[in-house]
Amino acid sequence: MRVLGEFHGTIGGLVRRFDATVGFLEGDGVQLFFNDPIEVPDAALRAVRLGCALREEMAELTPQWQKRGYDVDVAAGIALGYATCGEVGFEGRSDYAAIGTVTNLASRLADEAAAGQILISQRLYAEVEGDVEVEPVGEFTLKGFQRPVAAFNVIAVRKTAAELSCV
Repeated sequence: MRVLGEFHGTIGGLVRRFDATVGFLEGDGVQLFFNDPIEVPDAALRAVRLGCALREEMAELTPQWQKRGYDVDVAAGIALGYATCGEVGFEGRSDYAAIGTVTNLASRLADEAAAGQILISQRLYAEVEGDVEVEPVGEFTLKGFQRPVAAFNVIAVRKTAAELSCV
């Protein structure tokens, strides 16, 4: 529970930093989304930046966890598209969630991602292409998708001119 608490604490800080919405926490799985209930600028790039920040923060935490006997790695899947958002559950227990093909795609990409990978969909890559460095990882046959899905591993987010001038 301590490791899970540290992980969720890291996620919580990133949620606030990047203005994400938490869809659900399920053990070590977390669904985050953007633009609902509050619209944010550059949601697609924000999602990738959050993924990279998570990878960096986890790179510091995982060696500590391994020393305590926990073999935990981070992997993420990010997709771009429309979802149905709202409260799901029943009286006394509900969550605010996003559901739909785009959330399924992100989840399936996360399942395919190796430790340290942030796999993004082709549609998301087209949106952030000028701002990220990626490597193509090929196509995956994913449950619930009729055709193979192309994916890209995010290596890094490129620095903006403003960030470079501050160095």
